[in-house]
Amino acid sequence: MTRPDRLLQLTRTGYGLALLVDPPRGHPGFGRPLRLLLGARNLAQAAVCAAVPTPAVRGVGVGVDLLHAASMLTVAARAHRYRHPALAQAGAALAFAAAGAALGRRPAPVAP
Repeated sequence: MTRPDRLLQLTRTGYGLALLVDPPRGHPGFGRPLRLLLGARNLAQAAVCAAVPTPAVRGVGVGVDLLHAASMLTVAARAHRYRHPALAQAGAALAFAAAGAALGRRPAPVAP
């Protein structure tokens, strides 16, 4: 696994862990069960992408992130109460998708 791949998966792991921690009382956003699900998904995706760092797995990860972004944009458009957390989730998913896609364009490292 390349250093940029490692950095992406460490970032995703940190993001997943942050979603698992309860924010302060009164924090606007999704309920605890949904935050736990989203955090667990990010942790699982980081683990799979780190364990099997192939272009195919990275491509599936980018696809999952794009589907998540699309679902959150739909929530933001239809549920005013969840607009801000949904847009934040969509932004994070798009950032992860863009990073994964950019890593997919890098040439494979050449062994010495």
